[in-house]
Amino acid sequence: FIDSLKNQTKDPFSDGTHFTYKRSEVKYKSASSTESGSFYSQYDVYSTDTKYVEYLADSNLIVYYDDINYPANGQQQCSEEELLQKAKDFLQKCIPASELAKYTYSGKPSDAAGMTGLKFTRYIDGYQTDDVLLVFFSDDGTIMGYNGLEACKFNSVSTKITKEKLDTATAKLMK
Repeated sequence: FIDSLKNQTKDPFSDGTHFTYKRSEVKYKSASSTESGSFYSQYDVYSTDTKYVEYLADSNLIVYYDDINYPANGQQQCSEEELLQKAKDFLQKCIPASELAKYTYSGKPSDAAGMTGLKFTRYIDGYQTDDVLLVFFSDDGTIMGYNGLEACKFNSVSTKITKEKLDTATAKLMK
């Protein structure tokens, strides 16, 4: 719990729904460590009665969202095109448009425990990364969840990564 965030609220989707700070979550350097990591290791959680969002600490980057209000039984009523547009609109509220442009839609919806999921992946010089955004929908096309816990994590190192270095590393790994 971070005292300076106590009682703070956010309206992340600009729809009048105010989320109140509840806690911060910390990932440690290792399973046996009590020292927090230095890279993507702290998240601030805000919630309502039935929804919550997580922000990467000290940022406005939304990396997680959950809404338990809607049923999902694998009976999707919306077309893929409708879901894709809803996902893009939602993600623009979570990630700056300049960053969102770096992600590619996988091209196919998936089923996850009755929910329909759309996946967006970041590629660097043609190589797929683990920087993935997943948006989950209820049967009526309402967004139930989002997982982007790795969102934008390569921003600080992307200028150091070159296609040549990636090709060399890939060749070594393939040997």
